[in-house]
Amino acid sequence: VSIHAPVKGRPKQVSNVWVVIMDSDRYKMRVHEGFRLQDVHCKGSLSLFGDDPLEHRALAEQVCKEVWHPEKSRYLSAKGKKVSGAHYLDCIYGCMVGAVKLGVNLIADNVRKKVKLSELQAQKRAERRR
Repeated sequence: VSIHAPVKGRPKQVSNVWVVIMDSDRYKMRVHEGFRLQDVHCKGSLSLFGDDPLEHRALAEQVCKEVWHPEKSRYLSAKGKKVSGAHYLDCIYGCMVGAVKLGVNLIADNVRKKVKLSELQAQKRAERRR
């Protein structure tokens, strides 16, 4: 599953409010993937401070309130209904969107080098000759 989701377009100002168009489900997936990474020093990992798990219980409950439903291709509650009250999750992915708009690369994407079609054809010809 690709979790790279660039924010599209430029921010627009509507009635003194800045509006950014983004794919919220992809950014929710980034949040969930960030917490799943085992190594906290890995790029894109998310961690919480402190040793007392009760300090972060409300945050954990709200972040885990929504799960990905592949058959519907969207985030819903564990019971398959729309979720209300997952504001912490929304705040975390909103901060990710803001960071991306400012140019911060949160997760090391597998960036592929651009290759010309002629170069690919030359590689194929060289492979056939061997």
